[in-house]
Amino acid sequence: MSIKQEEYSFYYKVKNESARKRLGFKAGFFWCTAKKQSLALSRGELAMDAAGFDEADFARPVRVHFPVENDIPPEGVFDTKFCENREPGGEDGKTLTLIPGAASAVKSDETERADGAGTPAGENGIQESHNPPANPQLTVVATLPFRHRVLAQYIGDGEYLYHVDTDQKKEILRLEMDTDNSYVQNLLLAAE
Repeated sequence: MSIKQEEYSFYYKVKNESARKRLGFKAGFFWCTAKKQSLALSRGELAMDAAGFDEADFARPVRVHFPVENDIPPEGVFDTKFCENREPGGEDGKTLTLIPGAASAVKSDETERADGAGTPAGENGIQESHNPPANPQLTVVATLPFRHRVLAQYIGDGEYLYHVDTDQKKEILRLEMDTDNSYVQNLLLAAE
């Protein structure tokens, strides 16, 4: 009997202002792979203790969606720097989003590929922006309607896109509505 392991990620907010001033940060982050959430929580407490922090300084951990970023801390390590410019937000309140005004040093691989890195401007049909948003709202391609999934792969220029940002979604909608572009319209007709 095999139980499937799952990735659990938790956001540990510092309990109060006095603890926040004493510790010098506002939150911690921990993730691990475990069979049950209770096991992941106990591993988080152990990692917190190993890092030299007291569980009493933190509020109850909040399970958040696993972030899709390159600078995520190693598995099983309680990290306080990862949450310096992130907080739970999004539509569901469980997605770690960049705090407005905070700059992200590292983009996700999917976003870099989707932005056409290494290709001349306009070659892949995406309008390049010299000032990318500090907080890109990524949408999972698998949740998009079929026509939009087809167009997401079209703008990916041969790379399979797992996520699209707001600018790419606008480009997908523009392509879908562009009746003068016979290639794209024929592609959509053939795919349906």
